[in-house]
Amino acid sequence: FVDFTSEGHTIEDPGARTPMVPSKPQPGTIINVPPMYRNEPKSTMIIAVAPPEGALAMQAGTYTMRAAVRNATEYIGYLDCHLIQPAPLTEERKAAIRASAVGAKSIRVELACSTCGTAWKAYAALERDDSAEALGYTWYTSLPQEARCNCGKFSADLGSMRSNLHGFLGSDMRAPMQFSLVPTYHRRALENVLKELIALLDSRPREEQVQQFLTDHPVILGQFGPQWLLPKAPILTMHCTDFALLNPKNELVLIEIERPTLKLMPKKGGPSAELLVPVRQLNDWFHEIDEHRAAVLACMKLAPADVTGVRGVVIAGRNEGYDKEHLQKLKKWDFGRKIEFLTYDDLISGFTSVIRNIGPD
Repeated sequence: FVDFTSEGHTIEDPGARTPMVPSKPQPGTIINVPPMYRNEPKSTMIIAVAPPEGALAMQAGTYTMRAAVRNATEYIGYLDCHLIQPAPLTEERKAAIRASAVGAKSIRVELACSTCGTAWKAYAALERDDSAEALGYTWYTSLPQEARCNCGKFSADLGSMRSNLHGFLGSDMRAPMQFSLVPTYHRRALENVLKELIALLDSRPREEQVQQFLTDHPVILGQFGPQWLLPKAPILTMHCTDFALLNPKNELVLIEIERPTLKLMPKKGGPSAELLVPVRQLNDWFHEIDEHRAAVLACMKLAPADVTGVRGVVIAGRNEGYDKEHLQKLKKWDFGRKIEFLTYDDLISGFTSVIRNIGPD
């Protein structure tokens, strides 16, 4: 039996009076210790433990741990719980969440006293949800500071939930979670987006049409791992990107898209003059960032500390009609300054892999 206590707060499972013995011990479980080691006072053991299933640490702090073995109870260690402030739920953050094929668009949490049944139901989402509120869920920022039940046996500080519950939005739906998460997409919806993308590209659209489709369906850009996403991001007052995003490494990725019918290379290989136009455009943006970094980032509502580096991506043309060997060399061409070149078929392939990896609905 293990309980967790912090400044008068105790999280425990009254029914768990014996260590849990998993078939395959994993981090975060209580591992049964053979009796021969329990009786040896000079031995050293590492025991991985976890709060009882369903327990929540409602406050940051240091939680001490006690272990009850047979008739003896001893303190065996501590658990530090830290409160990490999530990114604000800005429009750019919402766009990044919508770009995740496996992310959650809503979270619902219920707390209740096990004695009198007094309950609190809260939710956070990309937008307010009338259906959730009709079921008794309270928008997270409207929660009281403290929850206290009618019988007086349960109380909890709701401050961190009231300010930070939105931090779970965008969480990977495939990860184990004790909260109720609502996915942003189901697989069938993603497959429909893929079909629409292919149909659009096959219709030989203008660049503006592709730009609007990607803006309306940011999940296609999810393969770049955006944590923050802004269409038409300004580069001071002179330039404007098609898309700008922050990847998991906090690199600012500037994306320049061109029409799907753009000529990629001549018959002898190498980049065409048309393809070099967006490459030069990206280099112009890099120059502006080098010269006026703080001002450029401020235009995007970013701080210099938010960005570890700058990269560029050019998306243009299709694979069909080119020598495969020449095309492969072109995709590995050194355009300088960390510029990556992709065709729209590469974009389709990447999105297809994302859908395949999420599994069935």
